[in-house]
Amino acid sequence: MKFQDFKFHSVDEMIETLPTDQKEITLILRNIFLDSGFPVKEKLSYNVPFYFNRKALGFIWPGAIPWGKKLKTGVELGFSKAYLMPQHNYIRLANRKQIGIRTIYKISEIDSTAIRNLLQEALEIDRLL
Repeated sequence: MKFQDFKFHSVDEMIETLPTDQKEITLILRNIFLDSGFPVKEKLSYNVPFYFNRKALGFIWPGAIPWGKKLKTGVELGFSKAYLMPQHNYIRLANRKQIGIRTIYKISEIDSTAIRNLLQEALEIDRLL
């Protein structure tokens, strides 16, 4: 059984399929990760961009890309080892044990400083594990 019934060949190809609002948010978040100056690699996984150093740091999951068969609204920004990060108001563990998520619905909700700080913490945790 397949998780999704389609496969993108690149992050750029995936982004081109998004509705305008999700595309704009995804591009801004992607630029924060890639232009951070930190040693981050981008890889398409589950048809969405994941960011790595030694291990997974985080991901950007537009709601138009289904989780299985389920579509959502907004764009989820996730950090893989959030349970090891100091408490942040920007992301929440909610009912998850490890991954911290923030669903972004509007560009005005993007706090690039907070995201860069979270990315720096994720990289520090990645070096220790």
